[in-house]
Amino acid sequence: MPTGETSLLMRCVQCGELYPGSPTDDGELIPDGAASGGRCHQCGGDEFEQVTLPSV
Repeated sequence: MPTGETSLLMRCVQCGELYPGSPTDDGELIPDGAASGGRCHQCGGDEFEQVTLPSV
């Protein structure tokens, strides 16, 4: 199975909307473009996952 590289992109788990992410001081990645409170602008979801880019 091919492996990928982690990116600074975050994806809403519910609708798939993409947001740029920023690392926090403790190394966690949070979505930059999400609405206040860390909610997705499209669906209001509050769960995000880091996007892994496929290797070439």
